[in-house]
Amino acid sequence: MSFKSNILIFISLMLVVLLVGTFGLNMSTTQAFLEKQLQSHSYDTANSLGLSLSAVADNPSSAQTMIDAVFDRGHFARIELLDIDGQPVYQRSNDAISSDIPHWFIELVDINIAPSSAVVQRGWMPIGKLKVQAHKGYAYIELWLVFKSLVQWFLIAAAIFLTSAYIAVRLLLRPLKRAQKQAHAIANKEYILQDPLPKTTEFRQLVNSMNGMVT
Repeated sequence: MSFKSNILIFISLMLVVLLVGTFGLNMSTTQAFLEKQLQSHSYDTANSLGLSLSAVADNPSSAQTMIDAVFDRGHFARIELLDIDGQPVYQRSNDAISSDIPHWFIELVDINIAPSSAVVQRGWMPIGKLKVQAHKGYAYIELWLVFKSLVQWFLIAAAIFLTSAYIAVRLLLRPLKRAQKQAHAIANKEYILQDPLPKTTEFRQLVNSMNGMVT
């Protein structure tokens, strides 16, 4: 394998390591941010809805209407109203994730959003508990968009970088090619000097030695 091939392979491996590390860091940072946002969304909804349900504690129909209204307009996986003994009174749930997200991506990325809870009271007397859990499908959609954007950007960056590296290596190794031709010329009893000298220190030393031998 040529020296040029070894250099390009080494550069490619370093590029892959750099891109994979940056890719993983971006994905994990985005995932942590989305999980935190959805957790906060669950917490705020549980508290505000819990206070609203406390105001209509004696009217189950109004309580169900409130839960339906909040569930239908938000990104929630589950809203559940329990009595004081922990038995379900009313609940809405939706665990479906958009079919636009590949199954392998869902298996690869593990998103955990813990449910938030709030106490429902009648006056000062607790009469139940409300549990709210944000839907992680929203996080998967955002992460999938980020994933596709990063992949596209990295492919473009890799293509530009490797093309530039290939051209740069070819330019840097030109003095070595000329030294090789000079060595063949010496073997054929043709004594030529290389001029101008290469700018690279190592190649300049090599060419000076070759020119000295020719002289």
